[in-house]
Amino acid sequence: KNNQVSEQLLKSLDCRAPLKEFCYENISMTLPALFAALCGKDKPLLVEKIRVETKWDTRTMAKKRFSNQQRKMLEGIQARLIASEHFQVFQSSAEGDVDRDVVAKKSPQDFAALLGGHAVEKPESNGKHHARIPWRCYPSYRNFITPKDEDAPEEPMLVPLPLDEESASELRLQLLSLCMCNLRSRLAKSARPDEWPVPSKPIWQGSQRLVCPGEWDEYEPRGPGADDDNDEEDEKRHVRFQWRPGSQLRIGTRRACTMVEQALDPAEPSFAATLFQDGLKSLLSESSTLTSLDLRGNGLTREDANVLLSLIEQQHSNLEKLNQIPVVADKSKDTKELKFDGTGIQKDMNENDEDQDIEDPEGEAYAREALEAEYVRMDEGDGVIFYTLVTPEWFPVLTKVVLRHLEIPQAGTLAYITDALLSLTSVRELVLSELKLSGRGASLLLQAVAEMAQNQHLDLLNGLPLGRLLAQKEGATPLQLPDDIEWNDFPLGAMARLNLWPVAALPQSMADGGFNLRGHHLTD
Repeated sequence: KNNQVSEQLLKSLDCRAPLKEFCYENISMTLPALFAALCGKDKPLLVEKIRVETKWDTRTMAKKRFSNQQRKMLEGIQARLIASEHFQVFQSSAEGDVDRDVVAKKSPQDFAALLGGHAVEKPESNGKHHARIPWRCYPSYRNFITPKDEDAPEEPMLVPLPLDEESASELRLQLLSLCMCNLRSRLAKSARPDEWPVPSKPIWQGSQRLVCPGEWDEYEPRGPGADDDNDEEDEKRHVRFQWRPGSQLRIGTRRACTMVEQALDPAEPSFAATLFQDGLKSLLSESSTLTSLDLRGNGLTREDANVLLSLIEQQHSNLEKLNQIPVVADKSKDTKELKFDGTGIQKDMNENDEDQDIEDPEGEAYAREALEAEYVRMDEGDGVIFYTLVTPEWFPVLTKVVLRHLEIPQAGTLAYITDALLSLTSVRELVLSELKLSGRGASLLLQAVAEMAQNQHLDLLNGLPLGRLLAQKEGATPLQLPDDIEWNDFPLGAMARLNLWPVAALPQSMADGGFNLRGHHLTD
């Protein structure tokens, strides 16, 4: 009897050696010596009991792989033990005592698992996870500037896109600002389809997907139909997400992404575009708890805007504000002022706020980019949303519109905004301040301002009384301008374009000190 027999001892034993019981730990190391002792001589050892005692856990999720040579050794060992007149039982902590008759009935694969000493747990059916990008957010501007405890930092707030039902239920967000995150361009540069099972399907879909590692026929050719794309079959069984044999692909490489792209229909959108639109749809799904969402500055196109607007029209979500525009009739019909001032995030903090233990608001999330931005860029999709939502029918009593700290680089986007403003005949006051526009864009906006004034429904522009000045053209006395006018490109341009300087008198403060211009240049 021997406990933890050495390989060298097994190789040197004569077939007449009185060793009736022995134990080993690792079949990979012991297999050649065990084969030599049982099959390498004219007669096998007179062994009656073989024990295997693995050093660590006796359970495993994957079967042990054996080479073709090792498999032949295992088959030879099984045959010799069955033919032996002395062998009685095999013992392991995984299966207990296994007598000779049971050993004789085991398949080569089951016999190999018995000698390995590990109980192989059947893998559960696994889900195919869709692509998701976690976005770091903060519950408030104060939390972003002054974290509560620098020595014990808080768990970061991560908002996944697309937003799944489980995350939506856990976060319970009511306000989400993703201003200036440039989602479309950043996903196009960094998101890879080979990171998740569903988008990387062309790489792993094939005959090997349903074969677990260590199966006896793991590398044998599959039968007809094994490569079929059968989602129902995949849901019932364990799927092995492994690149196709021979592809020599490495995760994260351009070649892997190219292989996925080549498998797509040319008419289908790219992976990044699909991921972006899926993220937008998830934010307005039925499971979403959002009441306020700001997506400006993310490269939205006309198609993206139409997707969002259709979801709002179908009333599948709880949303009340999109891009700071009310989308619920009960709120919009009573709105008298629309204010677009940058991100719209309150960043004023009292001097003593850092020393006070102030709780962050619940259900609010702001992206780092939104908290850091001074200006908010409006892209084509943002202009389409503005044009579609800001209408006379939706805002019947709207009298004032404020556009401040906005960047509108494309004239096409600005055209949507000016068309919307021209249709709002109830607007009496317009504030245009700290805008980043091209020369053509500024001229387009100024032209819209002039038309609004000439149609006798715009009275004030940055505090400049356009309505009274136009009426004063028929009078003999110039109109004294107030001191609180915010002078920039647009009041000055409107005065010139409408020929209002002859009927205007500058206040004494301007006569002494000149124009106090906001901004550093004129675009008109």
